[in-house]
Amino acid sequence: MAKRQFERHVLLVLILLTGYLSGCQRSPAASLPESDTLEALLDGLAPLSPEEFMAEAFHRLALRSPQMMTEVGLAGFYDVRNTALDRYDLQERLLTQAFEAELLALAQGINPSGLETDEQFDLRVFTRYLEGQVALHPYQWLPFPLWNEKGGLTDQLVYLLMAQQPFEDEGDVEDYLGRLEAIGPQVDEIVAYLHGRQAAGVQIPYELYSEVMKEIGAHRWQVGRKTPFVSVLAARLYNLEGLSPDEMGDYYDRGGEIADRVILPAFDRLMDALYELASATTEQVGLHHQPDGEAYYSVLVNQVTTLERIPEEWVRLGEEDLKELDGAVRQLAAEAGYDPGETLQEIFRLAKVDQEYVLGLDIFVALRGLLMEAETAIAAAFDLEIDKDLVMVPVYRGAFFEPAALDGSRRAAFYAGFTGQDALFDMPTRVYHETFPGRYTQSAVVLGSDLPLFRKALHFPAYDQGWALYAEYLAWEMGMLAEDPNADLARLQREMIATAQVVVDVGLHTLGWDVPTAARYLVEKAGIDRSEANDRVLVQIAQPGQALAAYAGYAFIRDLRGQAEDSLGEAFDLKAFHTAVLNSGSLPLSLLAEQVREELDF
Repeated sequence: MAKRQFERHVLLVLILLTGYLSGCQRSPAASLPESDTLEALLDGLAPLSPEEFMAEAFHRLALRSPQMMTEVGLAGFYDVRNTALDRYDLQERLLTQAFEAELLALAQGINPSGLETDEQFDLRVFTRYLEGQVALHPYQWLPFPLWNEKGGLTDQLVYLLMAQQPFEDEGDVEDYLGRLEAIGPQVDEIVAYLHGRQAAGVQIPYELYSEVMKEIGAHRWQVGRKTPFVSVLAARLYNLEGLSPDEMGDYYDRGGEIADRVILPAFDRLMDALYELASATTEQVGLHHQPDGEAYYSVLVNQVTTLERIPEEWVRLGEEDLKELDGAVRQLAAEAGYDPGETLQEIFRLAKVDQEYVLGLDIFVALRGLLMEAETAIAAAFDLEIDKDLVMVPVYRGAFFEPAALDGSRRAAFYAGFTGQDALFDMPTRVYHETFPGRYTQSAVVLGSDLPLFRKALHFPAYDQGWALYAEYLAWEMGMLAEDPNADLARLQREMIATAQVVVDVGLHTLGWDVPTAARYLVEKAGIDRSEANDRVLVQIAQPGQALAAYAGYAFIRDLRGQAEDSLGEAFDLKAFHTAVLNSGSLPLSLLAEQVREELDF
């Protein structure tokens, strides 16, 4: 998985030659302020009005996570540069935790009775966010920073620098170089964090340890200019207007020097530390084998889903829905001429093989055509005014979306492959998930809304990922797959994967499943191949609970819509329902239900 993830992100360098990603604003040239005491962080907050308190409290919290500020696009609002990286130092983390706890106490102490309705709701959203953060404080040694859905640490940093880092002028180039300088200290803090985990009795699952070692080892013997960090810099410099060849060369040389002096030695130290931690690995992959792991997993599940359900309840729901999906797949397979008695894996294999393949630039053209069709088709289910500033960016392979930065420093982009071959099998549903009516539609509504900045910046994964999965269902419901049963099979398989991963996640972290058991379940219940199953299981080991987000949000939105349809009858308006779901931005699901019921009056 590490190799594939690395190739995907490094080869994205090719996109930067196109110039598609420039935003319309630039970050001002101020340095990031540092607050090193709790008193300084809290200074002046208590006397503020509730609206001012929430805005300023979030501002100060955001400064504690420079990477989040770049990802969301906040630097332009807060007069800071995109030059620092997140801290893993124990004292810094404890300070952030203390600050969050104090903010929660202040928020809970606000009397909502004198507030306007919108302010009351803002306060509830902010309080819920802080409650989720504070609930995780007792488990600070259990998160694992070296692997997530993007891959290893190198992949994560390269993606930040390549797809999210503003790059419009020489000030931004200096920010980029500053971030390269910051990689060394961050890696050293991660090393200290890993030793702290070991001292706390937390062990690294060997399956995860092995993949991390492979990922870091793949870069260990590179010279500075051959690292992906400097390769990305070179591509971005090439695309930056106004630089002479000599200036480009100077910046490139500085990047290579930083990589040789700072980055590569830091990753050597990380590799050495991981060798030392080999004795702290375990064959057990579930959180329930770690200190306080069972309690941590319950908190994670509630935080990710924003619903109060025990893990075993999610297993029951997932298994019930998998049975229904299995029946739907087999019925559709029979209608499409396949043997419904075959395994799911064979049904999906045949459906994919029988589907037309496109090659090279035709992949980009096909994705572009699907995007344009989707943009037109959604008018039947939406009554929204959004600024459709979405660019398509050619990449080596893939089809995925990066939202626009809130401060205008980065445009919304749909990354579309243009090499190799790709089956039309799941291509339509990928487009619907990532663009219209999925992630782009949702993010564009938020970007154009008059919500407070902190509301635009907060993200609750069950809402975000649930909407994207609902968008796939909605596209089918609108008839966008009516003439292509094989593409509809692909849609059903994607829903099966999301649902099966719920069962797998609980199985791994509560029920004692090992990797072969988890991977086999995905193969049998979602019809994917074993290598993909192994990759997905690895991410679920590294990021417990996260796989529940899409299913939880999707099921909740569909259930909420069903309630509205039952209550309103013929008065139900699908466009109004979608407006109600999207207009308030990302929310905990219970608050989403309140908003929708209030707006639709049911």
